[in-house]
Amino acid sequence: MEKRRILVLMMIVMAAISVLADKYKVLYVNSPDIRIGANNAVIGNVFTDRDKIVWGNDRQAIKVLNLNTNRVIVLAAKALKKKNASSLYEYLTSTKHLSTRGIRRPKAIETWQIDSTLYLLDTLFILRPNTERKIVVAKIINEKGTEITLPTSPNGQFYIVTRSMLLNQKYPSNKYVIKEIDRERNWEYVVYRRLVIEILQSIE
Repeated sequence: MEKRRILVLMMIVMAAISVLADKYKVLYVNSPDIRIGANNAVIGNVFTDRDKIVWGNDRQAIKVLNLNTNRVIVLAAKALKKKNASSLYEYLTSTKHLSTRGIRRPKAIETWQIDSTLYLLDTLFILRPNTERKIVVAKIINEKGTEITLPTSPNGQFYIVTRSMLLNQKYPSNKYVIKEIDRERNWEYVVYRRLVIEILQSIE
C-alpha cells in the first residue's frame, strides 16, 4: 500500500514538472547525431527544457525556438559542457536565466543571447538597442578594421549577420564592433563595442 502511494506521488510530481516545463522546437542542427531525450535532434522536433541533451563532440550546436515566448536560442555543446549542464533547463539556471514563460511575443522572433559569446550557425539576429533612431548605415567591424555593411530586419529591430559575411573576410576575427553611421549629419554611434562571435561548423 505504501509503495503504491509513493508511486502515485511520483507520477503526480512528474506530471507537474511536465506541465511547468517550457517547450522548444528545433529550428536548425549542424550534426545528425545530437540526441534530445529519446530522439535524435531533427528540425521540427519538439522537446522540453528538462530533456537530456547528448552531444557527440564539442563542435555541435542546435538552434531552438521557445514555443511559449518565440525567443530563439543557439545551444552550443561547448557552452553547455562548460556549465556542466545536461539539459536546457540546467543551462538556463546555471546562467541565471530562469523561465521566460511570462514574456510572450507571438509575432516577433527574437534571438535570446545567454552567454557573452554569440554562436553563429546560419544567421544571427542581433538586437538594436535603440529602434527609435533612424538607421542610415550599420556596419560590423572586426579587430583588423575590416568593415561589412549590415542589413536589418524588416521591422528595424535587429541587425542581420550571416555566416557567409564573416567567413568571406580577408582577415578573419572573432571580435567585432557594430556602428550606426549617418554621413549627411556627420555622426557615428557605437552600438556594441566588444562583440565576440564564434562561427560554429555548418551541417555535416
